[in-house]
Amino acid sequence: MRGYEAQAKAPRLAPAQVISLALLAGTGTALAQSAATLDTEALAPASRGELPTITVTGSSGQDGSLQHPTTAGSRLDLTPLETPASVAIVPGERIRALGLNTVLEAKTLAPGITSSNGVGNGGNVLNARGFTGQNSVKQLYNGLEMFNAGGVVSFPFDPWNVDRVEALYGPASVLYGTGAIGGAVNVVPKRPDPKQSRHEVLLGLGSQGARQAAIGSTGPLGSADSGLSYRLDLSQRQADNWVDRTDSSSTAASAALRWDLNPRLRFILSADHGKQEPMHYLGTPVLNGAPVPNTERRNYNIADSALFFKDQWLTLETDWVAGDGVMVNNKTYRMRHDRRYRDVTVFNFQPATQTVQRTSYRDIARAPQEQVGTQTTVKLNGGLAGRKNDFLVGFDANRVTYDREDNLRGGSSVVDAFQPTPGLYRDAYAEESRPVYFMTLSQLGLFAENRLMLSNQLAAVVGLRADRYRNDREDRLNGQRTQSEHKAVSGSLGLVYQPRANLSWYGQLATASDPVNSLASIGANQQGFNLSKG
Repeated sequence: MRGYEAQAKAPRLAPAQVISLALLAGTGTALAQSAATLDTEALAPASRGELPTITVTGSSGQDGSLQHPTTAGSRLDLTPLETPASVAIVPGERIRALGLNTVLEAKTLAPGITSSNGVGNGGNVLNARGFTGQNSVKQLYNGLEMFNAGGVVSFPFDPWNVDRVEALYGPASVLYGTGAIGGAVNVVPKRPDPKQSRHEVLLGLGSQGARQAAIGSTGPLGSADSGLSYRLDLSQRQADNWVDRTDSSSTAASAALRWDLNPRLRFILSADHGKQEPMHYLGTPVLNGAPVPNTERRNYNIADSALFFKDQWLTLETDWVAGDGVMVNNKTYRMRHDRRYRDVTVFNFQPATQTVQRTSYRDIARAPQEQVGTQTTVKLNGGLAGRKNDFLVGFDANRVTYDREDNLRGGSSVVDAFQPTPGLYRDAYAEESRPVYFMTLSQLGLFAENRLMLSNQLAAVVGLRADRYRNDREDRLNGQRTQSEHKAVSGSLGLVYQPRANLSWYGQLATASDPVNSLASIGANQQGFNLSKG
């Protein structure tokens, strides 16, 4: 959805010709993105018929993103100018000003990041530096890896609660483990504001029956010394779309509670919920390599087709200043995801009868995935040999289970090409979803980073990471059990020369690894393959 937006500034019309209205209320908050003063005395009539001089003085409402620390390229709180790698930041304000509908669109605002979206992959497949897919371009939420099963990552999907999107180009396994040879993209959600209250409302209408309603609220709770603050975000979208019977809808809800127990200890408990029912369109038949005329808006899927994704995230984050220059961070989390497919997937045009033959009926009643994990880092800011030195060491551990159901593809039916009668799944095929396999993935990673200032302008940044992955797979059809274990070691060495505050030159050597398939859903015949290195 693209559209008009009113946030104490002039409305802006975006390309999709959608009308949206945003209302903001704040306490002590500047709502405009830029501030300007106008010399009104200059508007007085000129004495000799000359045009009056108008002086406008303004300043940007946002500092350059190169000056702000990013979590995508390092855990040492380095800015992009201090990081020996290419990093891009897309601010959430820009994402919402453009009226983007999905987080995928927001991710592709980062230079060099494109999408390979498909109806069944959760709408989050990315390309970077010639590498494609969930196993080569790592996707993160608040710095945490989302292990994909079956190549599906469906969360987050709504940009309403996004603070920013960060992209790291090049091998990222030294930070996030195997499966990041092309890079990594991190979505950072909005956080509770402990200092001031802000409230937002967004209503939107667009073409093809698109509509959106969203609210957001943040601020302190209770008395000034309670240390409590909150954040709530809710967004609901619907659309009729341009193909028959392809209505879509999504709901995204986020809540966070922050407790500053004292100046040295802070907790943030956050919960995210999402449900998507995307546009369920599997294409149109072709003739001689082109779509059959007058079929582009026809839906050849069955009447009881189904497609949805459900996601839940629960995270407890702890920040502790253990001493002068010593900071400890822990994130403990649980993610649950489920998906549903019921459709017919192949359409062949029959010119002689002007009909479409439908084959390959698919039914996946459930495929729940659960991820439980923890990540702990200890950062030391100090000195080494008389030079400023920042050091970080940490570990992460995850346990992922994936219970896959599926059916044996088959079935066939014929419908009129121009006035199709959709029919029901069981009218043409009786083979429905059944348990296929159960997968357990256990992961443990140890990592370290160090930044040493060799001079006032030159810094060396070094990283090292070691991972161990263990797969246990149970075939529910024949009872066979298989196991595999993969180990990976990645490293990086970079130099950053910063002759001026706004200019950096850098070079880096980094290694990474990729699996042959998702380690959370790898097939028994693929478990013997080693990780690819690069």
